[in-house]
Amino acid sequence: MPAFQEAESISGDYVKQIEEELKKQKEKLKELVEKRRRLKEEIIEITKRIDENVARRNEINQQIKKIKEEIAQLRASEKNLRDEIERKRVVVKSRSKKIRISEREARAMLSRLEWRLATEHLDPKEEAELVREIERARLLLKEVESIISMKKNMEDFENKIEEIRSMIIQKSNEKAKLVETSNFYHNTIKGLLEERKIKREELSKLDAEIAEARKKKDELFMKMVEIDAKSYLAKMRRILMLQEEQAKRLKIEEAIKSKLAMDAQEKLKRGETLDWEEFKALVEAQSGQFPMK
Repeated sequence: MPAFQEAESISGDYVKQIEEELKKQKEKLKELVEKRRRLKEEIIEITKRIDENVARRNEINQQIKKIKEEIAQLRASEKNLRDEIERKRVVVKSRSKKIRISEREARAMLSRLEWRLATEHLDPKEEAELVREIERARLLLKEVESIISMKKNMEDFENKIEEIRSMIIQKSNEKAKLVETSNFYHNTIKGLLEERKIKREELSKLDAEIAEARKKKDELFMKMVEIDAKSYLAKMRRILMLQEEQAKRLKIEEAIKSKLAMDAQEKLKRGETLDWEEFKALVEAQSGQFPMK
């Protein structure tokens, strides 16, 4: 086998190998790019879920904040009521020490005095003294009624405090449920953030793989370009070699034909008969297809 044909055979096997590697590399790159596309879609979906959960958690936290404010207002109202009850208790205790009589007794005493004033015949001095006693009895009854009103008011405040405490418990239970829901969203967000972090790390590694795969594909492609260029040059060299060989062959044939034509011409001069090849060579020489030397 000629050396150039052997090289041609080896080159063909090598080209086939490179073409196969390039095809595989393109398929690998295609798969990596598709995997990257799916991974990016997953990251977008996770981000969407994070945003949704953050929005829900924020909404719940706003409700918790509002309930906290309501509880704070209720506690402030409870404190004000307790402060008022304590103030009234001090006043009632202080005023009760001075008055050791019940409302019934105060009313009975006032009724007796008013009855005396209405039924008894008194001299002016006694009547004036009785009127003063009646006035003192009325003031005493008024004081007793005021203390009783304050005690009743304190009871109303105590009832109001119980209502407020019941509302605080109710609001606290609502807040506890909302806090539990908020924590659920918070933990969900935390898990999604960790999942997205892992996916982004995978994406970063995948980008590096894609870059490496592209580099290898480009290298194989450049090898194919180089092989094509070398194949073209080899082809051109073979064409030139054939052209040179053909030119040499034609030159030799022309020299032979020129010699044959010259011999034929000499034979004609001598009056000898030409054979067909000699005749043909002479005609071609005279028609200028090749020069006679």
